[in-house]
This record gives sequence, C-alpha cells and structure tokens, in this order.
Amino acid sequence: MGYDGRLRYSNRCNATNKRGKPCGAWAVRGTAVCKVHGGMAPQVRRKAAERQAAAQDEVLRSLAKAMEANGVTARTAGDGLPAPWGERLKAALKIVEGRYERPARRATRPAGPPTPPKAAAPVAQPAPQEHPEAQAERPATPLPHAERPVPLRPAFAEPTEPPKRGLTTAEDAMADVARANRRAGALNQGKRRRRR
Repeated sequence: MGYDGRLRYSNRCNATNKRGKPCGAWAVRGTAVCKVHGGMAPQVRRKAAERQAAAQDEVLRSLAKAMEANGVTARTAGDGLPAPWGERLKAALKIVEGRYERPARRATRPAGPPTPPKAAAPVAQPAPQEHPEAQAERPATPLPHAERPVPLRPAFAEPTEPPKRGLTTAEDAMADVARANRRAGALNQGKRRRRR
C-alpha cells in the first residue's frame, strides 16, 4: 500500500510537516495523532480513555434500549440460543446491568487522601539455628572503623595520587590525566577510527 493509500484510513496521524504533508503513521487508539506526535502524552491518553468510556457507554445504552424494545431481559436472554452466542449475550447483559464499573468506582471514591493500609500481621521470628556458621556474614552491630575490612577493588582501580595543593599549569594537569589513563588502560593504543 502506498503513502496515499495509507491516508485513506481514518485512524491515521493528523500531524503535518511544513509543506502540509500528513504524517500517515497509525494513530494511538482514541486519539488523532501517533506516538511521535504526542499520542502517548499523559493528558492525551487520559482524554482518549474518557472518549472510549463515553463511546462504550453509548453502545451499552443503545444495546439496553434495543433489548427493552424487543422484550429481552437478562433472565430470558441466551436461553435457546446456540452455545457461544448465548454465553456472549449473557456476558453483554451482565455488563449492561452492572454498567461500566470504572467510572462508577471513581465517582464513589471519597474525597481526600487515601486511607492508610491496615497494619500487617506480625512476622514470626525464625527459629534459632543449630549451626552458628550458617548465620549471616554481616554482624548485627557495625564494626569500629579500625576493624573494618578493606573493600575489594578491581585491578584497574589503583589508589590515585592526591591532587596537588598548589596551582598547576594546563600542561601539568594534562600530563597527570594522561598518566592516570595509561595506568588504568583507558586509552586505546591502536588506531582510532573516524565516525562518518
């Protein structure tokens, strides 16, 4: 399908470039624009969800009116119909009778901050272990600074020289950086390739 063929569908992005040519990418459901042109923005997604809920409410209202006009109720619907259609109609009627539940829950939610969750039941303490060497390696209390083990360092993380206190020239500073990089093996010794 060509570019013009893609634009025939109504669910294509409406954004245009400087010359007025439309984007043509698939629009995000419920919106008029694609992901690139803002279809995934929170406010756009929120409005799309509202439009979809309104459309679903309209469909449910028209379905309920049609069933009322024909004398079909939730109890009699689905009786005598073939298996898959009867089950589907019963499921649709449950939705119509129960209405769309998310907006209803939102409307009945009390104003103000949410209630804090209930306190969890106290956790049972583990039984004391028979083997002392099976206990955790970390001590319960922190060790004094003098007794703490030296942290393991990777080979490239050698202790560095402290910086000089006085002012240095740019050449000396660059020489220090180059020396540190050589020690760390950070510089590539081979030829550098140019990116194009």
